[in-house]
This record gives sequence, C-alpha cells and structure tokens, in this order.
Amino acid sequence: MNENKNLKKGLGIHARRFIAYVVLILVTFACLFWFYVLFINATRSNGELQAGFTPLPSTHLLENWNSALGYYLNLNAVSENELQSALRNGNYQLALCPLRADNDGPWELLNLFSSENPYNPAGYQNQDYNNLLSQIKASPGEDGAALCLQAENHLIQNLVFYPLVYEKRYFASAQNVTGIIFHPYNGGIDFIGAEKTEAEA
Repeated sequence: MNENKNLKKGLGIHARRFIAYVVLILVTFACLFWFYVLFINATRSNGELQAGFTPLPSTHLLENWNSALGYYLNLNAVSENELQSALRNGNYQLALCPLRADNDGPWELLNLFSSENPYNPAGYQNQDYNNLLSQIKASPGEDGAALCLQAENHLIQNLVFYPLVYEKRYFASAQNVTGIIFHPYNGGIDFIGAEKTEAEA
C-alpha cells in the first residue's frame, strides 16, 4: 500500500515525458548554438571579432576562407548575359554556372563537353573523351552506365567540370492514369499516349 501511495504522489508519466522533452530541447539548442556562433564568426573580420559578438553574419567569409586555405579567389557576380558571353569566349578562370541537357539521359549532359559541341561551356578539347562519348552512345544498360561514370570522373580529374548541386523535380500522376511521359531534364510532359482507366471498386 505504501508503495502505491508513493507512486500516486509522484509525477505522472506524461509530466515526466514533458520535462524530459524540454530538457532535451534545451540541451540540443545549447549544442547547436555554438555551431551557429562558429559560422557567424567565420564571416567576420578580426576587427569585428574584437568588437564583440553579433547574431548577424558579416561579409568576410570568402576572405577568411582564402586565408585559411591559402587560396585566393576573386568572385565577381555578373548577369546571365555576361556569364554566357564569358563562357563562349573563354574569358574566365573559374565559373559557377548552371548546366542543363536538352533531352533525357546522362549522355546528353556529358556531351556538352564534346569537342564537336559548339555550346561546350568549357571549350574542352580531348579526343579520348570524345571516344568515350561514342562508346557511351553505343552501349546500353549497365555497360553504358559504367562508361558514363568513367566520363564524369574524366571531367572531374581534368578540372573541367565539378558538380556542386543539382535540381530535383517530382512528377506524380493518379493510379488510374497511364501513358504520361515525364522528361525530367527539360521539364516537358508528353500526354499523347495518356489514358485513364476505371478505378477499381
């Protein structure tokens, strides 16, 4: 009986769970706060650091990055037209630009760097890479996928192209709709063969 009375006098399971969640949230916040401080300080100059902490980031991230790594990059933000002009003329050392293939499949994107492609963004000229593209086009299935990976590694190892981010698109259709073809690279949707079937009862 005494044990039952002691249990009744204690906190209920919901109250204890609530307290535990509050404590965990506070501990998580305390841990993440220092990562936030580290990021903020990485964007500030020495003078700003000596002036004290501020919750807003500054504009010295690239300078601090260059100083820490020993590499110095001068990045200039330009318009889309200026970027495309620089790519066509080869008037750049390093360019951050979007790449998009006209059709589906990895070969279309890899073919952008072919010596014969007039829209080659890097002006890359390499016969071994051209031969690899020809093999990819003639090799379906797993063999073609392996060659695509080899071609991508070729571009990365030769400092031609390095993927940083990629876009994601999600297409959905109802279960009773068939024949719709989605083209993820150019964003097109083909409804020519679309059909709707009767939903099962």
